[in-house]
Amino acid sequence: MTSKPDGGPAFPRPYGTDEHSQPCNSNADQQGMTLRQYYKGEALAMLSNENVISEIQIQSRREGVNYPEYLAGICCNIADALIAEDEQ
Repeated sequence: MTSKPDGGPAFPRPYGTDEHSQPCNSNADQQGMTLRQYYKGEALAMLSNENVISEIQIQSRREGVNYPEYLAGICCNIADALIAEDEQ
């Protein structure tokens, strides 16, 4: 199974600082969240409108899907579309 493109780090931190605020490579592997994770969070914020939430709840009931999972799926789809657009 291939993984979806994640867009790379959203807020990369390639270098940290030591106790004297000097650059060091101690946390080079801590790149933070991926761009896909960031986009999913932004999509969730965008959908956090009372009218939109109500419509999503109605749609999830119609489809017989758990509301939080349905909402998460929408956020994933938005994030994937944004990543695909970025790659063009």
